[in-house]
Amino acid sequence: MSFFKKHLKKIIIIFIILLVSGFGVYRANAKTKTSETPKFDVKKETVVSPKKETIKEEITLTGSVDAATKANLQFQTSGQLAWVGVKVGDKVKKYQAIASLNKEILKKQLQADFNNYRSALATFDDTQDDYKTEKDNLTLTDDMKRILVRSQNTLDNSVINYELQDLTIKYATLTSPINGVVTDVEQPNSGTNITPASASFSIIDPTSIYFKAQIDQEDVT
Repeated sequence: MSFFKKHLKKIIIIFIILLVSGFGVYRANAKTKTSETPKFDVKKETVVSPKKETIKEEITLTGSVDAATKANLQFQTSGQLAWVGVKVGDKVKKYQAIASLNKEILKKQLQADFNNYRSALATFDDTQDDYKTEKDNLTLTDDMKRILVRSQNTLDNSVINYELQDLTIKYATLTSPINGVVTDVEQPNSGTNITPASASFSIIDPTSIYFKAQIDQEDVT
């Protein structure tokens, strides 16, 4: 008991030293942890609340828009543009007329071709009458046969010319071969003289539009 009392003062001093040392170590460790912990910067960082979504991957591509069903219409012959019945953005139906050339000159030419046909037919009939006896008697010479062949060819050509001119009048009116929307009218003003290359009309079926682009092989999946 006397030993404890004798060294009590030393024991208290040692306990106080240990307590102060431990407190110092604790504060040093706490300061170290505080300096290592990243601080939140309001100006540079944003707080995001987590939420459940499906993971996805997106690819940005460049390409062109085209249509599977489209038509570029042009007149087959030159002439005066008499009528334009559509403008860009108009909807058209299949076989709908959209423009027409002046048909007066074409009709005059058709009449002239018809007259040529009648003349060729009359000449053909005269030639047939001239050599009717020889044909019946089977005594045609080579010269006579050539004359009859030329007469037949002239008549056939006059018929073909008439038919071609009749088709020219029919083709003087452009009709849409598809249902769609007019996307281009190269010459919208009637009364102008045009050529097949200077008056085109473009029509696209909007239901057939698609986007076409090239993608790297590694991104195909």
